Amino acid sequence: MSYKIPTRLFRALAEAALPLRKQPFSRAALSWAALSRPNLRRAATASALLFALAVQAGAAAAAAKGPIGDALRRNAQQALADYASAHGWQDMEAKYEVWVPEGAARLPACPRALQVQPAQNDKLPWGRLSYLVSCPGPNSWSVRGRVEVKLWLTLWTARADLPPKHELSADDLIGRRLEVTRLRDFTVHQEEILGQRTQRRIRAGQPLLASTLLPQLVVRRGEQVVIQAEKDGIVASGKGEALENGSVGEAIKVRNLSSGAEIQAWVEGPGVVKTRF
Repeated sequence: MSYKIPTRLFRALAEAALPLRKQPFSRAALSWAALSRPNLRRAATASALLFALAVQAGAAAAAAKGPIGDALRRNAQQALADYASAHGWQDMEAKYEVWVPEGAARLPACPRALQVQPAQNDKLPWGRLSYLVSCPGPNSWSVRGRVEVKLWLTLWTARADLPPKHELSADDLIGRRLEVTRLRDFTVHQEEILGQRTQRRIRAGQPLLASTLLPQLVVRRGEQVVIQAEKDGIVASGKGEALENGSVGEAIKVRNLSSGAEIQAWVEGPGVVKTRF
């Protein structure tokens, strides 16, 4: 005698735990005869594992809402608030997801203020942050936890496609609200971008990051510059003409106005270049 199992139940068991066949199942073929004892044991084992995982996840969620989770969230919020204040962020939006191991729910209550120590003191305060939470005192304990900080800011992006070596002006920029959780080298201040040059082609809507830009030009082609030279402690200077644009640290061609010779020099600052021997 065979008994037809409800299709939804059988599919859940078959696809989650029973490696019976790879081909699709038909309702006509679904019967108790298809479920051998080994497969039933596998199904029971899978169900028990799923139940255990659900219980563990519930315990971890409960721990994240307790004192340890609260301490982690406060620390992450304060770290981000301090960073935002120091960098002049005005329209920051953040979301915090706290994770604490399920065993933390069984730790005794701490009679003192919990101590929260970041795993990396120099890490930027967004993205995945790991911490060590400790209870000081004679019955001390510690547990690890983490906070996922998702961050949104208004960044300056390219209004239109920009070619390489393009010098940025205000007309090239437009503000866009973006999630920056995975970004590191961005700025929200327009004045820090104006005058810099694109390192490569920038597509419309792409954020302008430090890694995609070249420093601002401080020497321009045709300008008169001071050529400095130093050897054995002796410093000499003369007048020259820049034959190329350059930013601080870049090597450019310069014409020595006294000799007429073309030389290579490195930009030291606005209107100043220096030769190397």
